Amino acid sequence: MVAVLPLEPNVFVGREADITELTRLVVAGRVTTLCGTGGIGKSRLAVRVARELAPQFADGVYLVELAELASAHHFAERVASTLGLQSDTLMPSLRASNSLILLDNCEHLIEPAANLCTEIVTTCPDVRVLATSRESLRVPGETVWRMQPLGIRDEATRLFRERARRDINPLHDERIGEICAALDGIPLAIELAAAMTRVLSVDQIGDRLADRFTLLNGGDRTVPPRQRSLSATIGWSHRLLDVRERLLLRRLAVFTGVWTLGLAESVCSGPDLAPEEVLPLLTELVDKSLVLTVGEVAGESTYRMLETVRQFVTQEPLDPALHRRHLDAVEELVAAGVAVLLSPTPGYWPMLAAWANLGEALFADLFAALLRAPELGRTAQGLQILWSLRWMLATQGRWEESARHIDLLLPSIEDAPTRLVGEVTAMRGLLGLLLGRSEEGAAFMRRAITMCRASGSTPGEALALAGLASLGAQDADFTQAYTLAKLTSGDDPFLPSYVHYLHARTLQAAGRLHEAELIYQEEGAAWLGINDQVSAWVATGLAEVAHARGELSAAYNHYAEALDYYRYTESDEPRLPAVIGLGTVALDRGDHQAARRWLTQGLRKCERLSLRRYATQLLEAFAGLESAVGAHQRAVRLAGASGAQQSARIQKVLERAKAAIGEAQAAHLWREGAAMSLGAAIECAVAALQETPAAPPPAAAPADPPPTLTAREREIAKLVARGLSNRAIADELVISPATSARHVANILAKLSFSSRAQIAVWATEVFKDH
Repeated sequence: MVAVLPLEPNVFVGREADITELTRLVVAGRVTTLCGTGGIGKSRLAVRVARELAPQFADGVYLVELAELASAHHFAERVASTLGLQSDTLMPSLRASNSLILLDNCEHLIEPAANLCTEIVTTCPDVRVLATSRESLRVPGETVWRMQPLGIRDEATRLFRERARRDINPLHDERIGEICAALDGIPLAIELAAAMTRVLSVDQIGDRLADRFTLLNGGDRTVPPRQRSLSATIGWSHRLLDVRERLLLRRLAVFTGVWTLGLAESVCSGPDLAPEEVLPLLTELVDKSLVLTVGEVAGESTYRMLETVRQFVTQEPLDPALHRRHLDAVEELVAAGVAVLLSPTPGYWPMLAAWANLGEALFADLFAALLRAPELGRTAQGLQILWSLRWMLATQGRWEESARHIDLLLPSIEDAPTRLVGEVTAMRGLLGLLLGRSEEGAAFMRRAITMCRASGSTPGEALALAGLASLGAQDADFTQAYTLAKLTSGDDPFLPSYVHYLHARTLQAAGRLHEAELIYQEEGAAWLGINDQVSAWVATGLAEVAHARGELSAAYNHYAEALDYYRYTESDEPRLPAVIGLGTVALDRGDHQAARRWLTQGLRKCERLSLRRYATQLLEAFAGLESAVGAHQRAVRLAGASGAQQSARIQKVLERAKAAIGEAQAAHLWREGAAMSLGAAIECAVAALQETPAAPPPAAAPADPPPTLTAREREIAKLVARGLSNRAIADELVISPATSARHVANILAKLSFSSRAQIAVWATEVFKDH
């Protein structure tokens, strides 16, 4: 067996799962192509996979390097010479061969590579081909493996540290993660950045990434020129595009985040590019790994461009006309959703949720377009779009980002219509309120009231008055706000309900639980079966009221109901209050296993979304959980990380810890926790999950339903097994969705299950003969 493969010049980092899967695919298939953008590590991974497979090929493993081969005329000669053959004996020799051929860097020689692979597939049964290319070969029997960027938290940061020219303090891990994220997780870019540690600090590297093509140009002299700098790597791919592909790629760079085909057709068509030409050209760019497919949202595929590619094609400013078309397309998209939003009818929620999900996916791009409105001379248009988005921003949970974007916009809109400025200022005040920044929110709201009254904006004034009233301000009350909101209910049916909701929250915080409960029930009845978002707010509010009263079963049922209302919503952030509630109720009930599951789920969502405000609540609950199971050291660390020293739960944690480990040790651990980053605190919390002994396997399902399930609960368990939602179960049995949710929650509790899937598996087994 011959393995003509180069030695690895340094430690191979990450891609363990990819290696395992690719070794299986290469053996099982005939042609496997690793596709991905330049610098993503195709060649390095292919060589590692080939080395793993070498013992399985009796006649050898051969690496055919094509990057420096300029002419297709010499392709067969290069392949044959690598295998120690002549061109005319290549195929006859391969027909009886058991070998693996690695064709590295095929993108500029697609035709001859595809022809060779087709002939191998049809005439050489024991030969396998592993190819690397920035686009697929499109031959029979080909398996295309789309390489993804490195995971930021683990693989990317490990690679940076491994390639750095000096030891780096672990305190810089968070900053290294930011650098790797800014570089899209592309291994070559990360290696080039890490190499700069010989002359720059980690912070200096991060600060200079805005000019990444100048910074990252000092690669190893022994590698091919196209791999010595980030610019050369991206430029290699760009030069392989035809003129029209380059035109579309440059125009697509107007999108900061993700986009849909419809947006691309609307924004990027124009001079020299018809709308019907966008799809085939976009397909080519996806195939050539310069545009990535992200997934599907609301029935539409979404796409994005790596930031490194976007910066490469926008080194010259984009045409302002392109930015204007972008803003117009955003306005059209928002207007279509708002038309549905403000015309509520029974059964319209799935359609509205689909629009909200699409808006959530396009969030970064929406705001990028809005922030450019003033420089395009379209300030009023941008403000109108922003005001139209008010309910999406209030309900989707992206409050911190929304506030930050509005803060960037407000200084540049002083010459805009007072009405629009007042309404957007009211919305900014509401975001301050939702973020728990009372003084900030009140200041914006008072400014908003002045502008809205002067310009006659009743909805803006009502929203600002309600916000002030919720803060206990003397110059505002809910009655006045609600009266104004009702005046606009024909145009905005949600505003009166939102004012009511804020009132209920304020009453609840003041301990006036019965009054809050009445408002929640009133709004719940009004919107039941129409808007699941309002129903989720109501269910969460009722859960919190029940929890405050110590009615833990009722609280659990309401939180479960709230979570079910979000089944059409793809954003995780709105679900978090219900997830936190289920975890804390389970903790208060003494169900530590369920509490750990819910709280861990919540923390992982917070980690992914960088949501400190919810993470603080979860860490506080986790501290209580660890204290309850006697893990006092971890409990105090998490208590310190939560920063919630004044809460009753944390006080109890500290009292127990001082008694168990001493006051000095508790104080030391508290300081350790307070110094933790959010990521470190989350890892500390969830580490206990791995350390907790596994639960014994569940007993076999009983032959008959356990007697603790009522007849109605058995009936509902069967419907859950059929895949019905709570709403669908309610329709089937002619009961309310709230009743359906309570029954499902009771079944979960009685059977010690944590998901509907477990109910479905159990019911399928138990009722299979019924």
